[in-house]
Amino acid sequence: MSTGWDKTLETGLRVMDIQHREYFRRVDKLLTLYLDDAVAPERMLEMFEFLNRYVVHHFGTEQKLMREHAYPDADPHVAQHAWMREQMASFETPIRADAKDSGLRMRFSGLLIDWFQNHIKSVDQRLADFLRVKVARS
Repeated sequence: MSTGWDKTLETGLRVMDIQHREYFRRVDKLLTLYLDDAVAPERMLEMFEFLNRYVVHHFGTEQKLMREHAYPDADPHVAQHAWMREQMASFETPIRADAKDSGLRMRFSGLLIDWFQNHIKSVDQRLADFLRVKVARS
């Protein structure tokens, strides 16, 4: 299964691109588990929990870069991160209750893929562009 990672999601900043690729690799694993009716719900919950921790780690990396380089658009970028963390948290109880629910899987996979692709192509790309210019001037 492929979540749609492609070259258009590369920001040109190595640390961000490595983490973005890893995120989509993990989403692929989670969605593959979702399609396997034989997989125990506990295994899917483990992958969900890992993905949730990874998102927090990745957002922390980006936010550290924003602070270190006085990124002027940090507040709206961080607000988007907070929104996504809230959305992911809102799926935890339903996933625990019925990880095999097909409607839940569709909504969750849409969030995991669509939101991140749009976020990377817009706000992450602006951050990457800013950081490249700032580093070039240093």
